Order: sequence, then C-alpha cells, then structure tokens
Amino acid sequence: MICVVLLVVYVILSFFSVKYRQLAKEAFQCVSRRVRLKPCETDLDLRVKNQITGKLMDSHPRMARFVYNHFEAISWVITIIMIASFIYFLIWIYNILFSCGCGM
Repeated sequence: MICVVLLVVYVILSFFSVKYRQLAKEAFQCVSRRVRLKPCETDLDLRVKNQITGKLMDSHPRMARFVYNHFEAISWVITIIMIASFIYFLIWIYNILFSCGCGM
C-alpha cells in the first residue's frame, strides 16, 4: 500500500520537477490496480522497498532486516497515518473557517 503514499508525494513533486512525473504515473497505475484488488504490474513498491532497506543496511542491518520482512505492514501503517492526518487537516480547516462566527 506504499503506492498510495508514493502517489501523493510524487504528484506534489512532479509539479516542481519533470523527473518525478514518470514515477507519479507508475504510482497512479499501481494504486488503480490495488483498488481493483489486483497486484501491481510495476515494480515500484519493490524498488522503494529495496532502496529503503539498502540505505538502512549501511548503518542498521538488524533494522533493515526488520523493515524488509515487514514492509507491507509498515506501508499500511504509513498509509493509515497519512489518511488520518489528511482527515484531521480537513477538520482543522473546517473549524478555522466556520467556527469563528464570522462565516464566509
């Protein structure tokens, strides 16, 4: 489920840099297939998994092994935290706009 987080991040980054547009397309394809309960055809999640654990391997090999073995669960937790943060952000915006008594 890391594709959802990657989609959000790469879409934002693709506004500022062209090199992230292809990654945003891959993330969108992965998310659209995951929504239909099909596996990703791109290896984007595998590349991200390998990149993260490769960087961790230099300084923390035991943590890298843990992250590699439990990457799907960690990505679900990160996705849930991102969605919850977005919901709380929308609630905050609603409270700022409509609870001050001034209205729009």
